[in-house]
Amino acid sequence: MNYGNDSAFAPQALKDIGGGRRSKPKTYTTGGKLGSGKIVFTGNFVDGDVVSINGVAFTAKTAGAAGNQFNIDTTLSLSLDALVTALNGSAVAAVALATYTKTDANAGLTATMDNYDDVYNGTGFPLSTTHATAVVTAVANCEDMPDLDVNSEYIELAVPAGQSKRFNLPDGIDGMEKTIFSSTTGGAVVAGNFQGSNVTATFDAVGDFITLKWLAGEWKTLVNTSVALA
Repeated sequence: MNYGNDSAFAPQALKDIGGGRRSKPKTYTTGGKLGSGKIVFTGNFVDGDVVSINGVAFTAKTAGAAGNQFNIDTTLSLSLDALVTALNGSAVAAVALATYTKTDANAGLTATMDNYDDVYNGTGFPLSTTHATAVVTAVANCEDMPDLDVNSEYIELAVPAGQSKRFNLPDGIDGMEKTIFSSTTGGAVVAGNFQGSNVTATFDAVGDFITLKWLAGEWKTLVNTSVALA
C-alpha cells in the first residue's frame, strides 16, 4: 500500500496496522461525475423552432424574444449565443439543473449537469428539438458521488489518472476520527459538513492527507497537509 511520501505519517500508520491496532484503509478508485448531453445543429434556426430542455420549451423568434424564447441572429453561432444566454439565465428549476455552453465548432449546445447524480442519464434529463437537421445525444456519464465509509478509520483516495475524483463524506458520530489520504493523484475533492462554512477539502498533491474528528455536528480538522478547506 502506498501512503505517499510523508515520512512522519506513513511509518506510524504501517506500524499500527501491522500491530493489529488499526484497520487497513478502505480504498476508493473512482468518484462522482457530472454527465452531459448535447444537440448539434447543421443550420441556423427558423422562426418557431423549439429546443426543449428537461421538458421546458425554448422557442426561436426572428425578433422580440421574451421569457422562454431566444432571438435568431445572422448565423447559427450567434443564435446559439442567444440560446445559451436564455438557458443559463432561466429561473425555471428544471432548466437550472445544468450549465449550458456552445460546443462542436460553434454548432452545438451542450448541457452539463450541476449535480452528481446518475438519475439524469438517458431520459432523466431529456433534450429534444424541432429543428429539422439537428442530432441529439442524450445526457450520459452522470455518476453519484460515492459515500466514503465513515466507519473506516483510514480512507485512501487512489484514483487513476483520467478518473473522476469527487467524493462525499457523510456525517459521523461525536468523537469519531478518520484520516483521508491521496496515494496516487492530486486534485481529489471530498465534500462534507466540515468546520464552519467549509464544504469541501481538496487534495492538491500525491501523499496529502487530512485527519478529522466529528464534534458538535461537523468534521473538525486535526491535521491537514493538503490545501485549506474551502
